Amino acid sequence: MENIFKNSKENIERASQIIKDGGVVAIPTDTLYGLSANAFDAEAIEKIYQIKRRPHDKPMIILISKISDIKGLAVYDERLEKLAKKFWPGPLTILLNRNPNDHKLDGACAGSNKVTFRMPDCKIDLDIIKKAGCPIVSTTANISGQDNPQSAPEVWAQLKDSVEFILDDGRSPQTQPSTIIDLTTPDYWRLLRAGVITEQQIRDVI
Repeated sequence: MENIFKNSKENIERASQIIKDGGVVAIPTDTLYGLSANAFDAEAIEKIYQIKRRPHDKPMIILISKISDIKGLAVYDERLEKLAKKFWPGPLTILLNRNPNDHKLDGACAGSNKVTFRMPDCKIDLDIIKKAGCPIVSTTANISGQDNPQSAPEVWAQLKDSVEFILDDGRSPQTQPSTIIDLTTPDYWRLLRAGVITEQQIRDVI
């Protein structure tokens, strides 16, 4: 397991540089361990599809460090601001309509005209995003369909050396993935995936 590295300032810098250079890293989040790369780098995202054996019609979540990172990438929705104020950073993923004039997320969105964003409640992730200077994609660090990894050794058990860098910060705090909701229709919203944040908690806000 020579590709597992303990969480440290130096290794956060290293993970950020790998992302800048077009590589893929496995990092802890506030839910499960995930695979990440530059959200604007289609070649790096293709590496994740290959590592995970993930169907190419399945888009990836975009992790951001501040809500302004979304500007220009998606169509504005006032409900986003209410939810972000209450739940971000945290385990809520929000599906929005993409800006049809922007193509930087074509690789991450797998041809879809919609995009999912999340601001993770994880200092490691936020530091990596800031140091890499770009939003990053995130998808569970496993072989598609297999168990969700809650630790760096569990990531390694599935992916071995197919990912060059696994950042170890102990066991993840959650056994569930993030909750996903759809805000792409103006008059109503839908729960797409149950997760840490409940449907009722969302109803209390919007």
